Amino acid sequence: MAKNKKSIDELLDGLPDRNLTIYMLQALNFVVPGQWSNTTGFENYIKLVTGESDKAMIQRIGDRTKELYGDPKQGYSKAIWLYQTADSLDSKFAIASLAHKIGEKVSFLSILNRLTPKPDTIQTADMVVKLFIEFAAFAQLYGIPRNRDGLSKFSTALKEQYKNEALMRMAAFVAVDAVLPLGPNFADKTLSYLTKTTPKEIEQNPAYTQLAAVVPGEDAAGRLQFIRDGFNSVQVWMNDTMLSRGITPERILSSLKSFIEFTDDKIDYVAMFVDKYTNYFEHTGIQSVGRAVITQAAEDVKVSTSHMLPAGQPTFNVPQPFHDVPQPSQQHAEPATGSGLFGSFPTPPPAPATPSTSPPPAQPTTPESGLFGSFSSTPPSTPSFPSTPPPTTPQPSTGSGLWGQQTTSGAWGQLTVVDGPQLGDTFSLNKPVMTVGQAGNNDVILNDQQVNSPHFKIEMQGNQIMLVDMNFIQQTRVNGQLVAEIPLHGNEVIKAGNTELRFDKI
Repeated sequence: MAKNKKSIDELLDGLPDRNLTIYMLQALNFVVPGQWSNTTGFENYIKLVTGESDKAMIQRIGDRTKELYGDPKQGYSKAIWLYQTADSLDSKFAIASLAHKIGEKVSFLSILNRLTPKPDTIQTADMVVKLFIEFAAFAQLYGIPRNRDGLSKFSTALKEQYKNEALMRMAAFVAVDAVLPLGPNFADKTLSYLTKTTPKEIEQNPAYTQLAAVVPGEDAAGRLQFIRDGFNSVQVWMNDTMLSRGITPERILSSLKSFIEFTDDKIDYVAMFVDKYTNYFEHTGIQSVGRAVITQAAEDVKVSTSHMLPAGQPTFNVPQPFHDVPQPSQQHAEPATGSGLFGSFPTPPPAPATPSTSPPPAQPTTPESGLFGSFSSTPPSTPSFPSTPPPTTPQPSTGSGLWGQQTTSGAWGQLTVVDGPQLGDTFSLNKPVMTVGQAGNNDVILNDQQVNSPHFKIEMQGNQIMLVDMNFIQQTRVNGQLVAEIPLHGNEVIKAGNTELRFDKI
């Protein structure tokens, strides 16, 4: 499939409200109830992701969204291409000719002569290709390496952070691309197939041309071993999803009968029918990428807007990162290696931070959780707040402040909440290593559901004060930049979840 030239607003505006794909996803709602709704339309998606209702602000976010998506240095359009590729593995007939009025069933008895159930080997190969396309899109959007370390991050994200459209897509993948065609023992079948397959055999598989484009390796043998290792790491999550969500062939078929009419002796054809006549990877992929680029655009607009607001006026709602997929990690981005779909994509320099002369804005109302969080490779800088001298005797916050007994004796630094649920609270840093997070076992406790435990730590390293992100993929920003580890000199603004803190040396 040629790379899609449509803009993100055209893609979101073009999503259908009803067709076979929508009916199938709705039928599979029992797998991940409440995670997905078929929101379509560019403006509607901006409202959904940001919670924004002001028309002028929606326009600004929309303009920035289109600008980001159209930037070839970003990975958004490449991710869309990958999701479209997943659904182009099998040629599809015209869906429109089969879509009936809402509430009616689709009978495919008249087209059975066009369908041939796939052998398990072909179905297994198709399933593996889709899995690795999801991994490739994930790596593309978040700058993680396409290697075993990247696979580990992808596997962890599946278990802990996929939500909304992303979770719906992968739940449908387990249901209709794994359990339905291969049965509950799909993992054993796939591992057996991959173990027995030789590099020469996999090169002869029609799906391999797609797989070779997204899997690293110097040759077919190297790529095959990477595929084996990759599926082995992800199949645990797939099996757990099947068991914990009650995904069985019988339950899937019962749900699909709400919109497909078939008899029990034609069950073997159902997986083939769904494969050919639905494009759930592309549909939910557009929604996922749309949510992600809108999230980043809203963050960019929020930063630029904060320079122009009168003192004390709150900024607009903006979705917070790290809701279901990790933040981007520039440190893990790989250079291009000849073959493959992506490598290193140059990142424009961040906008220079302009010190604000206004007090920090009041906490914005937190909107509905976003999907991918902020994922521009290099987000704009957050404006610095003016330095204010710390109190002579810093007082730790009670209840939600510092964990355990705190004194100011030996304090070498202070954190002040300048935006977020604990606005105005101060925390004294008086130990060589201070962890910051949501749970009670941290030295600094933040009452913020979007903060991890621990989220980051600040520690003395010789003559330097260092901030170290403690998430498996960077989710801590310092002056607007995602960081893994960075020295602090004073007056930096640190963002974790919905909370912004200013660091001051004492």
